[in-house]
Amino acid sequence: MLESRFVEFGPGRNVHAQIGGRGPAVVFFPGNGGSIADFLPVMQQLAEDHRVIGLDLPGRSETDWPDVRFDFTADLQPVIDWTLSQLGVGSHTAVGHGSGTRVALHHAQRHFGKIQGVSMVEGYVNQEAQQQTAGKRYRRPIRMSADRVEAFEQRRKGHAVWLNNHSTFRESFNATQRAYDASQWVGELEIPIQVIIGDQGQTLPPISDNAGWHKQLNLTKIEMLEISLIPDAGYWVMLDDPDKVSESLRNFIKCARHAHD
Repeated sequence: MLESRFVEFGPGRNVHAQIGGRGPAVVFFPGNGGSIADFLPVMQQLAEDHRVIGLDLPGRSETDWPDVRFDFTADLQPVIDWTLSQLGVGSHTAVGHGSGTRVALHHAQRHFGKIQGVSMVEGYVNQEAQQQTAGKRYRRPIRMSADRVEAFEQRRKGHAVWLNNHSTFRESFNATQRAYDASQWVGELEIPIQVIIGDQGQTLPPISDNAGWHKQLNLTKIEMLEISLIPDAGYWVMLDDPDKVSESLRNFIKCARHAHD
């Protein structure tokens, strides 16, 4: 069972978190337009033998934040650092979805040696890699159940309302996030990288073509790269097939911890 908590960062600033389980720590960063609730089915499975921590960072309706300028690189990471310290999180594997991938990568860069690996769930180091790799039905629910789709759509509407009411935050954050490109330095992390991709039949390299995948994803400088294709799934792959995503993450976390040790 996961617990919902809030970590106070300052007046009017309360970060929502979902935590639970015992074992190796795994921290989840949702992307724009999403929240940690999108990862709950996966987190609940991993919590059987891992400590899972999901953060709704500023920009999600679940987290309290004023309508002020907010920079992706300068302002976001101190919020993450403080929140994780208050939750007692040490060395961990980072998981990012969509634009949350860039959050996870920047987090790993700032905490070199502490982050064991990064899993990029339908996330890419830059726009070029995304356009080359994502399926045609990229942003649509593919295999979610009807009740899951309804809850998902309600969450997305809530985030949209929040952002419309926080235009100063939205415009400053979006501009600084779009300008962020991890492709030039990602190899310096020297940690395992996983990419989980919803496979909708788009043209992709064979799973055994290591060099092809490195080139496809602009990850040529990554030595330890794992590709996980989830059949008939899209951008919200962790809701389309939480069982396969959980299994894939569990295996990657084990390998990342082994490489780190």
